[in-house]
Amino acid sequence: MRNKRLLTLLLILSTIMCNTAAQASVLPYHNIIPIQTSTHSNNVLILMYHLISDVPSHWSDFCISSAELEADVKLLSEKGYRFCTVSELATVSNDEKIAVITVDDGYKSDYTKILPIIKKYNAKATFFVFGGALNTPEYMSSAELLALSSNSCVEIGNHSYLLHENTIPQIRALYEDTANADSIVEDFMKNKAILESIIGKEVTSLSYPNGFHNSVVDQKLKNNGVVTTLLTQERYESVANVRQPLGRFNRGRNTVLANLVK
Repeated sequence: MRNKRLLTLLLILSTIMCNTAAQASVLPYHNIIPIQTSTHSNNVLILMYHLISDVPSHWSDFCISSAELEADVKLLSEKGYRFCTVSELATVSNDEKIAVITVDDGYKSDYTKILPIIKKYNAKATFFVFGGALNTPEYMSSAELLALSSNSCVEIGNHSYLLHENTIPQIRALYEDTANADSIVEDFMKNKAILESIIGKEVTSLSYPNGFHNSVVDQKLKNNGVVTTLLTQERYESVANVRQPLGRFNRGRNTVLANLVK
């Protein structure tokens, strides 16, 4: 009788574990992991921003206000973080607290709202530009991109040419088939060439739209002049990992930066 009860208990536990695993496997963003705020074993905090707007109806997981951005930069400065661009990560030491501000997509607010705040606090930022959207409403013009890049506190990075126009299911499907690797790399290389022709500087850092990637694409990109690639996985980083795809924390309306800083 005791053995029968034990067997029943084991079956129940097994069912619970299987159900938990099944739920985990269908998370909508398979490349995003939970924020770990209780441990700070790595010294690099990479933050991801998108649109900055002072219109409340715009605020979302991918849009915050100018005041919130300024409060973030001020807090990081007060907490003793050293601001670096993505490319500068290869030169920092393990005993420094490093903050990396990254901005995706290339919105006009990169130039009109973010740059003045970065300059005010002697911070730095890397702006990943989606080339296919340049010179369209809400996005930077080529002239604004050039003006932005002329600042020593700014690095311009690659965010694809047209790849970002795909839906999340379409991008996921592209990366699931390694036969698409060359066409994906071609899109990024086209954007790299366009950005470099505008700013007159080499573009060596890259952020993957929606974080989707695979090792084949990543290696091909790095064989073609890309040095550092970034994802959307939310995790702290170490300078020892700069040759690998790096994670970063999305700064949306519900993110409390104070929970992430040391």
